[in-house]
Amino acid sequence: MLTDTPILTRILILLLLSGTLHAERPQLPEWKRRRSALDKVHAVDEFRIFYTLGGDDALPDVVDLNKNSIPDRIENIALQFVTARRLYADVLKLRHPLESPRYKGKAKFIDVHVGSLPLAPGGAKNNGVAGDAVVNYYRPNDPESGVDVLTVDISKTLATRNLTPAHELFHLFQYGYTMFKVGWFLEGTARWSEFTFREGSGEPTKLPETEADLQRLFSLKYEAEGFWSHLAYITDPEGQLDIPTDLRNIHYIATDEPIIRETKIHGAVFIRQLLEALDKKDDEVTTELQLKTFAWKESRQRSSDNNPYVWSALIDLLQKDRDRSNGIRKMLNITGKK
Repeated sequence: MLTDTPILTRILILLLLSGTLHAERPQLPEWKRRRSALDKVHAVDEFRIFYTLGGDDALPDVVDLNKNSIPDRIENIALQFVTARRLYADVLKLRHPLESPRYKGKAKFIDVHVGSLPLAPGGAKNNGVAGDAVVNYYRPNDPESGVDVLTVDISKTLATRNLTPAHELFHLFQYGYTMFKVGWFLEGTARWSEFTFREGSGEPTKLPETEADLQRLFSLKYEAEGFWSHLAYITDPEGQLDIPTDLRNIHYIATDEPIIRETKIHGAVFIRQLLEALDKKDDEVTTELQLKTFAWKESRQRSSDNNPYVWSALIDLLQKDRDRSNGIRKMLNITGKK
C-alpha cells in the first residue's frame, strides 16, 4: 500500500508507526510548563490530581496515615472533588461540565494542579482557581498528541476542611452552562454551593428594593452569597432535597470529619433552573452581539454589560414566586431589566 510513495517518505512513515521516531512536542509557555512539570498523579474518575515532592511546588508534607503511598493531603483534595461532583451531578441534577455542549467531546479530564499558587505568571495569589478553557498540557505520560482537559489549580498548603475544591468545581459546572461571569452571580452562587459542606448557610441579606440597591448588588462578588441564600430559602423553605446517607458518611482521610455536614439543601431546583435560564440567555446574547459561540473574550464574559441579561433571567424565573415573599414582589417592581 506504500509502493507509490517515495522511499524516504515511506521510511519516515514506518519509523513513526513503529514508535522509533516521534513527532516533537511543542515548546510550552511558562503557564503550561509549570503545571506539566508536576510529576506525580493521583487519578480518580474524571479527576487527575497532579503534584510533586520536589522544587518550589513540593507538598509541605507527605503524611500518609493510611499507608497507601498517596499523601493524605492529595487524597483529601480528591475526596472533596469526587464528593462535590456527586452532590452537584447526582443530587442537584446539574449537568456535568464534561457533558455540556461547550466541553463534550473536547475535554477528557479535569486536571487539578496542586502547587504554590499562582502557577501562571502574573496570576493572583489565592487558594484556587478554575479555568474555562480547554487546554492541552502535553504531559510526559500522556499520548504523544497530548490530552485536552479542563483546569483547576489548588494551593499546596490548603487546609483539609477548606472548601476551595468544591467551590472551584462548581465554577466548572457554571462554565458548562453559561458564558456569564459577573461576580455577584458567579461567586455568589458558588458560595451557595458551599452551604452543604458546612453547618448552616450564609446569613441572608435584604433583597434589593430600589435601583440603588440593585447597583450595590451588582458590585458584589463573594459577599452576594447572602442574596442567594435569601432566595434559596424563599423558593425552597423546607429544603426539598435530602442528601443521601452514603454521601454524608464520607470522611476525610484519618479523621472523623465528614465532608458534607448538612442533611438538606435549600434552593437546589431554583439554582438549577437559573443555570438553565442563563444557558438560553447567553445564546441570545451570542446571536444579538454576533459573538463566537463558546469563545467570548474574558473581558466580555466579565463585563458589567452582562448584568441586565443575568438579572432579566433571574426576574423571569422568580415571577412564579411573587406570592411567596413581599421582598420578591419589591424586587420584581424595580425594573427587571437593570
